[in-house]
Amino acid sequence: MKKIIVFIMLIVYSGLSAQDIIGKVIFKVGSCKLEKGQNLNVNNKIKEGDVIITGKSSILKIELNNGSVIKIMPNSKIIVNIIKTNKENRYAFGVINGAIDSGVEKINEKGYYRVYTPTAVAGVRGTSFTVMVVNGKSSIIVKSGKVIVDNDKKQIEVTPNIKVTIEINGELEKDKEEKIDEEKDYEEFTKKTEDVKAENIEDTYSKLSEIEKKNNQRLEQLKAKDKLTEEELDEIEYLYQKTVSQSKGLYTLSETIFKKYKDNPLVKRNFYQVQSTLKTIEDQIKDMDEFIEKMSKEIEEFTEKTSQDIDDLEKNFIKKKNK
Repeated sequence: MKKIIVFIMLIVYSGLSAQDIIGKVIFKVGSCKLEKGQNLNVNNKIKEGDVIITGKSSILKIELNNGSVIKIMPNSKIIVNIIKTNKENRYAFGVINGAIDSGVEKINEKGYYRVYTPTAVAGVRGTSFTVMVVNGKSSIIVKSGKVIVDNDKKQIEVTPNIKVTIEINGELEKDKEEKIDEEKDYEEFTKKTEDVKAENIEDTYSKLSEIEKKNNQRLEQLKAKDKLTEEELDEIEYLYQKTVSQSKGLYTLSETIFKKYKDNPLVKRNFYQVQSTLKTIEDQIKDMDEFIEKMSKEIEEFTEKTSQDIDDLEKNFIKKKNK
């Protein structure tokens, strides 16, 4: 089992570059730490690549560089995703288990704020919302503004006082919430979904296989191009973040199911298939990491050259004008 845990850690940390600071801790109650062991306290810096863990009855609040404030709820495990391209006003988090409550300041056109769950992605430009994940099942509640939720089958816009629930198999349902209390809502959601079923392992394996297949198809298409546009580079970064977050979330769920039903032959078979699929996904993550670095450098060099050419033209024009 230790080998498996080490393996999944590689997925999250493979190919990471220098870690940029994305914010600082402004409030802490109870046990809050990084996965690598460091305890978190007020004024501690939070960096890209950090994995934050909160214990029972524990809460951590982080103020991001742009003034947004996030609250990580008890019994949570949250990935601070790596931003590999234009870093200005871009933030992404992966909820492996637990909940994150976000108060997002207005984000410009080139920026983004994303929260990944094992089965969906929530994207906003300025709003207040909560994302909860318990045993692979996700719930997103909007308090103000609008949130775009994508479960790979369809995109929907979620407005205030609406709760969206996404099952492990991707099924999505919407409900009206008359009164929102993120802590109470999270407590109720946890009670409803704390039990995992043996058959959920099949949905977990199916979702991972789908990620592997889609990544492979899109990567082949993008790598066949001589140059990528900025939009395509953003797309591959999105795939990178989503794959890192969802693969770890789905593995965590499969491990929970395996521990509870380890004598079940169906669970055993699917759990080993999950591990095999994760190995391929790990290779895809490394491939995406290297590809993003290469394409980013080419775009940067092209931009610099174009800028220099324009400067030279302006200088020549001024010289001719002054003659």
